Amino acid sequence: MQIFKDILNGDVLASTTAPVKLVDGFLYEFETRYMLKTNDGRFIPEDESTDDDEGQLNLDFVLKHNLQLVHFDLHECYEKERIETLNGFIGHYLRKVKYDMRAKHRSEEDMNEYMKKTSKWSSDWHTDARIKKLQFFVARYDGSVVVVEEREVNGKETYVVMLPKEAVVVSTE
Repeated sequence: MQIFKDILNGDVLASTTAPVKLVDGFLYEFETRYMLKTNDGRFIPEDESTDDDEGQLNLDFVLKHNLQLVHFDLHECYEKERIETLNGFIGHYLRKVKYDMRAKHRSEEDMNEYMKKTSKWSSDWHTDARIKKLQFFVARYDGSVVVVEEREVNGKETYVVMLPKEAVVVSTE
């Protein structure tokens, strides 16, 4: 099993217990689903839980890795405000990843390619149809920004966790 940890603070963000793919050599995408974490610590898929099961319902990776939802209402912003809010929020994190790349003596070419791909990735969010399908989560400490998108895959509603490749360290357990 592979474990994906935040490059800045070491928090575990995901693992290959979920289907994962690398998109464009830049972005890891993991399918996730809603789970109920019962009061006694068990994880039950939402569609298998009963009225007798009590606990916290959320996306499985959020429950397992103690991520926090970022609350801002991008749907109600004017387009310019929405773009500034999104760019500021995600840009701050992605710049920290670039600084980490620089500290590890990555080439200028690698860093420019990373910034080009991050810019394209985040600018794709600015449509009204897409922004309504996104959620943003952060690690408990100064670290990752995790983006989740609701998508239809093979006719089924699916949630996809997106992590830039340069923002994680992959280890094998």
